[in-house]
Amino acid sequence: MIRICDSYIPAQHLRNYIDRYWTCSVESKSDIDMFPLFAGTGVDLLIHLGTPFSSKEHKLASSHILCPRQLLDLSSEGNTQFIAARFRCGSFRHFCDINFNEINNTFLSVEDIWKEDGRNLLTQLQDEVVDMAIQTDLLNQFFTKLLHRYRKDNQVIDKAINVLYKNTEDSTIYSIAKNMNMSLRNFERIFKSEFGLSPKRFHTISRFQKTVKELLLTDYNDYLPIILERGYYDQPHFIRECKSELNLTPSELKNIKDNRLHFFFESLH
Repeated sequence: MIRICDSYIPAQHLRNYIDRYWTCSVESKSDIDMFPLFAGTGVDLLIHLGTPFSSKEHKLASSHILCPRQLLDLSSEGNTQFIAARFRCGSFRHFCDINFNEINNTFLSVEDIWKEDGRNLLTQLQDEVVDMAIQTDLLNQFFTKLLHRYRKDNQVIDKAINVLYKNTEDSTIYSIAKNMNMSLRNFERIFKSEFGLSPKRFHTISRFQKTVKELLLTDYNDYLPIILERGYYDQPHFIRECKSELNLTPSELKNIKDNRLHFFFESLH
């Protein structure tokens, strides 16, 4: 399997919402072994230029989101090529009028979400398939228009989700509620209505996602220092979570990390 992935920085005014645009091209003479698609905190929008992915033996649309909040099935038959946009945690809500409750664990297409505007974007991107500079400009124009149309004013919620994402301490949830002058129960209710999952669940998958990313991108002999730095109490704590979230043991994760297709990258900025 030969994998080529490149990342591109969005326009300055979009960087608080979109982490990167990225392209991926994979050549394989057989079905591609995918790393498990486990629960994450953000959203990826994929626009396939070749054969799209499949889920449970059903072909996905040629353009679709990835918004896993639990372990999902995803597979690829042979060669694959696509353009993608990676949205930061909680940021996708600023680009559409669809609640997270409706997009979590789904593969909605560009047309499902943005109708005619989405179809026009796909046509333009396919016309400029060989020029990533033009494609990046098209994506910047498209998301700038959507941001002006759909941007939400609730900066308190944006701040809360960023604090949850960046901190590993279990006390973080209580601290946020206190700083917002809310009871814990009221904060949990508002958060879940906005993002489709509880603050505790978001905190769990955020910590696990960042830990797995580091394990996938790092050559290591002993994973214990990594997991302790990420807020796990001990080795049994991480083993339980690894089995629950990934259906793998840490040893199995290490054994497959170099020969499975995954989409984790070093930070751009």
